Amino acid sequence: MPVHVGKPFQSQELVIQPQQWLESFSENQKVIPGPNLYPVLTEEVVMEPVFQPEVPVPANSVEARCEEASVKIHVQQNFFGSGQLIEPSDLTLGGCPFVGFDDRVRIIAFESALEGCGSLLTMTDDSLVYAFALVYSPSPVPNTPVDRTNEATVPIYCIYPRKHNVSSNALLPNWTPYSAVGAGEEHLQFSLRLMTDDWQYERPSNTFFMGDLINVEASIIRANHAPLRVFVESCVASLGPIGEANIAYMFIQNHGCMVDARMTHSRSRFMSRIQDDKLRFQIESFRFQQDSSGLIYITCHLKATTTFSPVDMMHKACSFATETQSWIAADGDNQVCGCCESTCTFRKARSLDTRDSMFEDDAAIGPIVINKVIGDHSLPQTGESSEMSSKDAESSMGLALITGLVAVGILCIIILGALFYQRRQKRQALTCE
Repeated sequence: MPVHVGKPFQSQELVIQPQQWLESFSENQKVIPGPNLYPVLTEEVVMEPVFQPEVPVPANSVEARCEEASVKIHVQQNFFGSGQLIEPSDLTLGGCPFVGFDDRVRIIAFESALEGCGSLLTMTDDSLVYAFALVYSPSPVPNTPVDRTNEATVPIYCIYPRKHNVSSNALLPNWTPYSAVGAGEEHLQFSLRLMTDDWQYERPSNTFFMGDLINVEASIIRANHAPLRVFVESCVASLGPIGEANIAYMFIQNHGCMVDARMTHSRSRFMSRIQDDKLRFQIESFRFQQDSSGLIYITCHLKATTTFSPVDMMHKACSFATETQSWIAADGDNQVCGCCESTCTFRKARSLDTRDSMFEDDAAIGPIVINKVIGDHSLPQTGESSEMSSKDAESSMGLALITGLVAVGILCIIILGALFYQRRQKRQALTCE
C-alpha cells in the first residue's frame, strides 16, 4: 500500500477577545451570575416586635340627667362593659346608696338634690358647677382572699348658667330668708290631718261617736326636694300625748301593716293611693276600757322615699280584708304584704352612711273626742257628768213651767181687757140713747 507523506502540520494561533466571547456566548446561553465572594459587610440591628397591651375602651354605662334642683343617674349593672355584673350595693353616689334597681334591664338608679350626696359647688363667671362622684368599691368575693375588679370613680358635673333664665317662664324675683331656704332643703315636713268624709277639706271638729270612721291623711311637704312617696310606718293611739300616756294601742305596725282590722275585726283600712306625697287611712273609732274621758291621741311614725324607690316589704301600706282574710296593698302590689303575718325585716343590711334619717319623722293629732251613743243621742258621762245632766234636766223643766204660767197669765189679762172694753162700749152706747 502506498504511503502518502504530507507536509508537517503547522498550528495557527486563534485569539478571541473577551468582548467577542461574551457576545458569542450570549447568543446561545444566558449568563447566570455567581455568588458574591466579597460581600460588603454592614452593621444592621434586628428589632424584635414589642408587645403592646390593648387599651380598654371606656364603657358607656353611666347616664346622668341634670334637672332644675336635682340630678338623676342611671348606671348599667354591666358597669365596666366586660359582661361582669356588679353588685348594686357596691356603687354609691357621694356616700348615698342607690334608690332603685330594675333587675329586668339591669339598671341601677340614683337621685340626689344638687346640694346633697357630697356634691361640691364651684362658681365661675358664667356658671354654677355641681360636681358629684360615683364611686365603685367592690366587696370581697365570699370565701376567697381575692378581688376580681378594681375600684373606680366616675365624676359627674351639672352645669347651670348664672346670668340667664333657662326656662321659658318669666323671672319673678322673690327674696327669701336663708334660714327658710335651709329648712326647706334639709328638712321635710310631715303632717297628720283629720279629713271630712269626702276627703276634700280638713275636718273642723274633732268629736266623733263610737262606730264612726276617723279619716286621717298623712302627707309630706317636700319644698324643693325631689318627688317623694310617703308611708306610715306605725301608729299608736293613747290616752294622752305619746310621752305622757301610760295606756297605748298600736293599730299600725310592722312597717305599714294595719293590724287593727286583723285583731278586732274593725273596718280600719288604708285607702287606695292617689298621690305619692299623701297616704289616707280610716280608723274605726274606739274608747279605752275603764276610761270616762273618751279622749285619744294618735301618733304616727312617717317615712318618705323617692318615687324611684320600689314599693317593698319595708315600704308599704297594707290593709286586712276580713271578708277574704287576706292583705291588700294601697299601692296595688299585694305581694309586699306577705310578711304582715310575721315580721318584716331587711333581706340585706343597709349601709350606716345614709341620709334616711332626713326622710322620716313623727306626727301627731289630738285630742280626739269619742262619745258613746244610743241611736242618735249621746249618753251622759258617769259620775259628775250624770249629776250635771240631771240638774240641767230639772232646771229645764222648771223653766218650762214658769214660762207656761207666764203665758197663761198674759192670756188671762188679754181676755179680761177685751171683756172690759166691750162693757165700756155698751155703756157709752146706752148713754147716748
